[in-house]
Amino acid sequence: MSRTALRICPLCEATCGLTLTVDGSRVTGARGDREDVFSKGFICPKGASFGAVDGDPDRLRG
Repeated sequence: MSRTALRICPLCEATCGLTLTVDGSRVTGARGDREDVFSKGFICPKGASFGAVDGDPDRLRG
């Protein structure tokens, strides 16, 4: 079952607001949070690829 989570993108100093679609423990989608007071729904390509980065098997885990 999918759910939506509001988060701040950790990939750079711009701290864009993200609306993530999460299925179980996997991020399956990312888009800009239109309600975020700073980014107003706009995100960069890094933020848009957040789901792919999070699911990459070569990602460091800690």
